[in-house]
Amino acid sequence: MKRMLFLIIFVLSPFVGSEIFSQTLIWQPTNYSLTGNVNTVHIGPNGWLYAGSNSDGVFVSSDKGNSWIQKNNGLKNLQIFAFLNVKDTIFLGSLEGVYRSSDFGNSWEPSNNGLTDKYINTLAITKDRKLLCGTLYSGLFISTDFGRTWNQMQNDFKNKSVNCILTKSDGFVFVGTTSGLYRATQMFDFWGKVDADFKNNTNINTIALDSSGNIYAGTNNGKIFKSTNNGVNWTQVYESTNNSIYKIIVSPQNIIYAATYGKGVLRSKTGTDWEEVNDGLFNQLTTSIVALPTREFFVSTWGNGVFYGKEYEISTFVEGEFCTNNEIPVDYVVTMNFNPDNYFIAQLSDNNGKFTNHVEIGRIQSTTSGTIICKIPSNTPTGILYRIRVVSTSPAIFGADNRKNIRIYKNLSPVISGKASVCHNDVETYSGSTKPGVISVWTVTNGEVVNIDTTNNTITIQWNQVGTGKIKLFQTLQGGKCSDSTIISVTVNPRPEKPVIYRKGFVLYSSSKTGNKWFLFDKPIPGATADSLPVTEAGLYYVQVTNEFGCKSEMSDPFDFYYNSVESEQDEFKIIPNPANSTIKINLPENTVGISIFDLLGNQQITMPNLTGITSPITVDISSLPSGTYLVVVRTIAGNFYKKIIVSR
Repeated sequence: MKRMLFLIIFVLSPFVGSEIFSQTLIWQPTNYSLTGNVNTVHIGPNGWLYAGSNSDGVFVSSDKGNSWIQKNNGLKNLQIFAFLNVKDTIFLGSLEGVYRSSDFGNSWEPSNNGLTDKYINTLAITKDRKLLCGTLYSGLFISTDFGRTWNQMQNDFKNKSVNCILTKSDGFVFVGTTSGLYRATQMFDFWGKVDADFKNNTNINTIALDSSGNIYAGTNNGKIFKSTNNGVNWTQVYESTNNSIYKIIVSPQNIIYAATYGKGVLRSKTGTDWEEVNDGLFNQLTTSIVALPTREFFVSTWGNGVFYGKEYEISTFVEGEFCTNNEIPVDYVVTMNFNPDNYFIAQLSDNNGKFTNHVEIGRIQSTTSGTIICKIPSNTPTGILYRIRVVSTSPAIFGADNRKNIRIYKNLSPVISGKASVCHNDVETYSGSTKPGVISVWTVTNGEVVNIDTTNNTITIQWNQVGTGKIKLFQTLQGGKCSDSTIISVTVNPRPEKPVIYRKGFVLYSSSKTGNKWFLFDKPIPGATADSLPVTEAGLYYVQVTNEFGCKSEMSDPFDFYYNSVESEQDEFKIIPNPANSTIKINLPENTVGISIFDLLGNQQITMPNLTGITSPITVDISSLPSGTYLVVVRTIAGNFYKKIIVSR
């Protein structure tokens, strides 16, 4: 099983100097082949891990919990409460007595001769190699022949439950019971009660000794007591109501740890000030704990098997969202001395939080806590599960990762799409690139913002100043830890002046020598792009100019050309009344084929296209026309004729 470590920072600031308590302790479940309720965990004489289940017997792991194997051969009861090493032999206590194994748990044989109470709570061995067995109902039993036979010890707690035993190198023995704490020498000639300072807290679950000779006792109602004078006097050093203290141990580094039922694991450097160290320990109903010299730990739980923990000398502090090529500060805290030639190196994991193929993103030569200025490499793929850790070179130590997933973007690299060359007073819409969680800010120079659409990240601009305009798109992640921008230049070209049409005979001329386009009424005249236009039919003519930038002028005023109109000689073409209001009567020339009425901009308003053979005069409804001047064009076989009419209301 490859471990995925979980970290909660146990200091409020990465720069608290000597106030930093200790290393970062991170927990994770061991292999899920061991689950459920586990009463005790133990390190065997071979360094293997042994777990005593509440219903499934003994589980053994030779790889620190990466795998577990049940080892119940010979056991009659699978409810295990205690283990004890005696050289290469392992003893265990169950609800069916004491068992021992001389083959590291592959097989178990009973060792119960003389045991009148087989409900075994705890096991211990004295300085002179006597075995002690604490039972649920009958106090303490002793064996002087390596567990072959047992005898009940006669004392004040012979009918009580013995929960824990501490044997000291000076020969003293402490026994914790449901009715108090007792002490005797290894001769067991006198047992004295040493719990006067405990008051009513006399249900003792666990007792431990540190390297300075201090003794710690944990009670069933959540209190820890400390004695500095071999149990004569006690001081309460911790209290958590109704959270039983099930196991206290002292690590090889002389740090005190306690497994509690409800508060998880406690840690103390002096035995006076305690902190909860439960990062990753999602089940805090803990029942037992053991420590290795390598600052590795195992804790049993009621409900989720056994957890593995490790303390780290280097803690890493960084969180948030970042872009490639951005500089980021990575804070780190150390809890030991480093050599003068040491470097602290920040490493980036892959997008699954694994450091197998880590990437160095920054380093600093230092011996103390500090900050490394790092840069996310430009080729880092976008992802949301990155982690960062700090390692050292002298000595070489791997630090804990930052414990929070980091989102990395493949650089924001904003992009603006839209025209880079426009005409004066054009209104254009530009779009910007979009990414989740990115905020866009638009800035425009030499243009007027008409609209910004934040949903689609677009901006609409009227370019009202000839010259060079600029659009800037600044993008930042929410929280502001990652930003980027881009600018595009927009050339705003001038428009040609509005052209003027003048006439010489039957030819129309534009005031512009180049870029002309001629129109008859509202239709472009094919091929009519010169500065002059010979006229072959009557009508309203317009011209528009396009310059070398592709910008079009305003359309010219209409030129009313009446070539081929013989109004004075065609007396039969008459319109009455003129001015008119709602209808007009038209006397048609011979061979009329159609009639159209245009406004002075050349827009056709009324058309009667099929009048061949119709009897003159005809009546035309003009009630839909607004007041103004209009051109009535009559198309005949001989040519087109027109007259102006005025609509007045």
